Amino acid sequence: MCVNTQSFGRVFFVGAGPGADDLITVRGARRIGEADLVLWPSGAITAEGVREHARADAELVDCSRLSHDQLLLLYRRAAARRLTVTRVVAGDAAMWSGLQRQYDACRRLGLQVEIVPGVSTLSAVVATAGRELTEPSVLLAAQDAAVPDSGTLAITASAARTEVLVARLRAAGRGDDTPVVVGYKAGRPDELVLSTTLGELERTVKQHRLWLPALFLVGQQVPQGRPRAALATSATLAPAPAPAPARDPLRRSYRRRNRQRVT
Repeated sequence: MCVNTQSFGRVFFVGAGPGADDLITVRGARRIGEADLVLWPSGAITAEGVREHARADAELVDCSRLSHDQLLLLYRRAAARRLTVTRVVAGDAAMWSGLQRQYDACRRLGLQVEIVPGVSTLSAVVATAGRELTEPSVLLAAQDAAVPDSGTLAITASAARTEVLVARLRAAGRGDDTPVVVGYKAGRPDELVLSTTLGELERTVKQHRLWLPALFLVGQQVPQGRPRAALATSATLAPAPAPAPARDPLRRSYRRRNRQRVT
């Protein structure tokens, strides 16, 4: 997209993937490198992963605790000063990212806006499980929305509220033998993928002390293991990762030059 930055400010909404630094797209990394101001959520994306692609003179702001109004102040500054802003989000910026209000506000401010898609948490969990979803469609259900009584569901919800999710699924007619896969911290080095059933879901989540948002895949088509109380983790669902390549000293030097204080 060719934009005259002397006439307009710009905002890029970049999906950085499910959390691993190396699952960001090439375009997403480039958009971070073009920004005067990078807004990123520390709870979902590492600071090192942002610094690796940001310019040395870029301003980095952890926006994980900023309200919508506080973000608007930053977008207004970008419009007034004709700055380029990259707003980084976890997963895919085009799906369930909560960015629509910000996107619309930026357009009203006269900013040039672009959404850069990313690897979704759903893709990361299914890939770790070593399976593919072959149904014509997988319903992406909101945390508090009504759910159908059949088909495969992908629901992002707080693991701390698993009992609420279980009650909703049972009320929709899902049986306790319905297969469920839980993807927790998908795509990160400490990711966990658990295979269970609806009847065992609450106990499983408590057993593994999960409380952050997780992806729950529900339905007959999700990856299934043999019925058991002890549940499979990502280590048993997917082959062991290949050894990490040797670190490039020039890359380390580049990172050192780009280190700066994150405000």
